[in-house]
Amino acid sequence: METKLKELSDLIHEAGGEASVEVDYAIDGTRAWRAVAAGADVLVAGRSIFGQVAGRAAAISELRGQLELRRVQRGAPVPLRHQ
Repeated sequence: METKLKELSDLIHEAGGEASVEVDYAIDGTRAWRAVAAGADVLVAGRSIFGQVAGRAAAISELRGQLELRRVQRGAPVPLRHQ
């Protein structure tokens, strides 16, 4: 997944484009971080959010927390945009 995302992100950048790169594939904290680090800027996390017993707000908070933790642990400059 990361190789294809990086290639796509690079192609868009080289062409001067402003397209978003979306990932919709079993997004959890680990996959989300890998996707964002490889160039994705839109994550579709349906089951990760709507399939949680704790509720959607808790699931979103958990996913954001995992992303931020991985970003900080790796010292990565990947900014998180929340919509």
